[in-house]
Amino acid sequence: MKDLLKKLISLPSVNPSMGGTGEGVLCNYLFDRLSDLEVEVIRQEVFPGRDNIAARIGGADEPAVLLEAHMDTVAVDSWAKGDPFFPQEEEGRIYGRGSCDTKASMAVFLSCFEHFAANVAELKRPLVFAATVDEEERQSGAYKLMDLDWPLEGAIAGEPTLCGIINQHKGCVRFSIEVEGVAAHSSSPDLGKNAISRMGEVIRRMDSYRDLLESSVASAIGAPTVSIGTIEGGTGVNIVPDSCRIEVDRRTVPGEKSDDIIRSIAAMFSDLPWVKVVPDLMRPAMATSEDEAFCQELANALRGYGDFRGFESAKYMTNAVAYSAKGIPSLVFGPGDISKAHMNDEFVEFEELEKARAILITLLSKN
Repeated sequence: MKDLLKKLISLPSVNPSMGGTGEGVLCNYLFDRLSDLEVEVIRQEVFPGRDNIAARIGGADEPAVLLEAHMDTVAVDSWAKGDPFFPQEEEGRIYGRGSCDTKASMAVFLSCFEHFAANVAELKRPLVFAATVDEEERQSGAYKLMDLDWPLEGAIAGEPTLCGIINQHKGCVRFSIEVEGVAAHSSSPDLGKNAISRMGEVIRRMDSYRDLLESSVASAIGAPTVSIGTIEGGTGVNIVPDSCRIEVDRRTVPGEKSDDIIRSIAAMFSDLPWVKVVPDLMRPAMATSEDEAFCQELANALRGYGDFRGFESAKYMTNAVAYSAKGIPSLVFGPGDISKAHMNDEFVEFEELEKARAILITLLSKN
């Protein structure tokens, strides 16, 4: 797995939204490697030049376990430890962009898949390995993967959890708020309507909404949150701006519905005809019951290593939202520490990979 992880890191796959070239080179490598196993392999286009890879072992009509890891990484602009795509090994750690998030999970999942491809008789149930695109931006690959409509009895989204089991995490609703004004020369501002000034009232109300959310009764994941991430408006210092726009990120907890949130936001500004709320990304929170058989199976595999910490929750979001939305018992699990993800010296400890692989082999084996 060490050599495999280093190979995966060496194939740049920075998300195009972050200035990268995308997942194409890594996708080609995985497709060729899986094709050599003589198993069913599918290359699924999500965007031009950006494909998911999915491979399956076992009966086509029997429910399978999905092991999925995303191919894309964040950017490397601030990377501080040599070449981000030339992995370095020091004191049991492997450094490189994507080492932790989440090519370590990919190396573990692919290693497990290759093991069972060579030892099918040991496999308890059919197994699917998938590598998806665009997790860091819109989770488009994970949602597209569900179009394959393969029967699944459980899904594991690979993320750095220190080999713990996350069975619930927040979702996300992203939207913009657009304010309309009237342009005029800055020497006669009274002839116009300043959209930036008008946006001040919008922001004031959003701040009050934020305070209300953060003081609400918290779920196991914590309270829902809202954050204004960007603002833009105006075309020149000598022109009264006729438009202003902010982008907002609203994190949701289980039980909240995206459509209801958008409607409630729009209602906050119903008395301001110059305000428009424009929905963008809607991803529900993920919550899988601890009583699900699949949850208990993975927990029992961890107990075999004396390291089950109980089911955990997370404030961040993963590809598991796509699988959970289809009614599939979904969990987040993988090697590495989430606090190292996206860092300028990102790394994973190799013993984490060994542990994660052993746990999954136990989960997937007949005996």
